Amino acid sequence: MSAVNPSDLVSLKPAFFIHLDLAEPDAVVNNAKGTETVVMVDGGYAKSVDPETYPIGLGDHQGMGHSENLC
Repeated sequence: MSAVNPSDLVSLKPAFFIHLDLAEPDAVVNNAKGTETVVMVDGGYAKSVDPETYPIGLGDHQGMGHSENLC
């Protein structure tokens, strides 16, 4: 396996965009070892930045699958 040249990675571009609407964070554990925080997802959407080249099956379906409305 050949090594990756870092300059080859510069031309990489994102294929899709995910936007999440988050609720207020809720600290569930707080002790000497640290704090654990939970943040619930209220909603969001995903879209392809180039639907012709990178179709990701966006639609009007509900749920976490390939959908436009995540919640």
